[in-house]
Amino acid sequence: MLLTPISHLPNAKRKRHHSKGDSDISDGTRAKRLPPNAWDQLPKVWLSDYALEEQRRRYLLADTTPAPSSSSPSASSPSIFSTNASSTSTTAALGTLAQYARHGGPDLTDIRGYHKCTSSYTSLTTMPSHTPTGSQQDENPMSSGQSSGPYDSNFQSRLTRFNFFPPDFDCDMGAGTCLSEPVNKDAILQQLKIPRPDLSLDSFTADDYKEWKRTFVQARTEGTIMRESFPALTGGMKIPSDGDLLWNNLDPLIEGVELSQAKPDFFDGTNPLDLQVSVLDLLGNYIVPSKEGQAPCLPNFTVEVKGPRGTYDVLIRQALYDSALAERAINCVLAYVDQDVDPPNFARTLSCTFIEGHLRLYSVHRTKKPTSNERPYVPHIHVHLVESFDLKLRREVWLQGVTAFRNARDMAKQWRDELVVKANQKALKPQHNRLKAGNVADSFGSNESGGTNGTNSTDELSPDYGKRQKMS
Repeated sequence: MLLTPISHLPNAKRKRHHSKGDSDISDGTRAKRLPPNAWDQLPKVWLSDYALEEQRRRYLLADTTPAPSSSSPSASSPSIFSTNASSTSTTAALGTLAQYARHGGPDLTDIRGYHKCTSSYTSLTTMPSHTPTGSQQDENPMSSGQSSGPYDSNFQSRLTRFNFFPPDFDCDMGAGTCLSEPVNKDAILQQLKIPRPDLSLDSFTADDYKEWKRTFVQARTEGTIMRESFPALTGGMKIPSDGDLLWNNLDPLIEGVELSQAKPDFFDGTNPLDLQVSVLDLLGNYIVPSKEGQAPCLPNFTVEVKGPRGTYDVLIRQALYDSALAERAINCVLAYVDQDVDPPNFARTLSCTFIEGHLRLYSVHRTKKPTSNERPYVPHIHVHLVESFDLKLRREVWLQGVTAFRNARDMAKQWRDELVVKANQKALKPQHNRLKAGNVADSFGSNESGGTNGTNSTDELSPDYGKRQKMS
């Protein structure tokens, strides 16, 4: 800590100057203080109450003394942060600082992770003219304010690199070998359209629709939508579900690559009590998403919601991440029960997004090894848009969309229940735990060589790289 030397303070008569409050200081306390000149003789000044009082006294002395001319060598700032007090003018320094602050301070847009403020206050101020534009701004997705937390373009690149593809992504550049649609797409569409007795023009009146639409339009946050608008979609169905719960019990989706923990806004699963304990012990790190003991396991229906300020890019990345973890859980159980009757590219996982009144339903499937392949097989996870509804359009569309939503939940539950029954039957057989559960999970993190042991720049950045042991 450096005190401004008295010799560098503005010229003033050397008479005792008492600051406000000095009269309240006892004589004993004042006697313990060092004389003003003694502070300048100390080789090092420690941060203490007395040092702060002396610095404050010098600030007050500078403020109450008429400012000298700018050419005066003694016109210096009394700041304790000045290493060379004679080098800076008090008036010039304070003026420059005030002008700097009025223009928003330093330009931070070139710093990784900087989130540009878009509030109404900053829109009225003059921002620095050297803000990156064009391609430079595109290279920094966080600077555009279009990202939320870790779900930026870099996050998407990591998923795509390891063959987790967003909706209808053309992974083979039109070659026709990338099967982005599940083989049971038609069956899914037919089941989504099955009428429901609890959803009709008679049961959901025009007044009901106006009230729901009013509530949705007035919602300003994602939380408000989940509390006041989203329950009308679920309809109180008796399916184990939860939401806004951190998936903190799962092994990484890609081995050696650090990704944030998923936190879907809503998901359906199986009650842990419905699965044999041995199954949970063996596959827990793949099918039990949360450390909360009563939370559903084996999720295969996930929902992501965004409020008025949310963006579709972030929404679809979150949905892709959630559904990839859910699809891995389903495939782990399929491998456990030696299920090999499904045709290739059969979807057993569904995902849903809800933003600006648009309800979108997706199927999620994992490709299987083709009959002929010249290189080691690299599995792909595909998300395919099945249906889309604008619930704000009119009541009839709302009923169609919510009907499809509830039918999708029933469909996902049917798939889960089938696997749970088979898994429990397998668990009662002797030596069932010989399965290497990690075999299925490892294939999700395969690199371009088809294995998970290869290194790459992203792997080496992971703090846990090289320490994780495969489940055996």
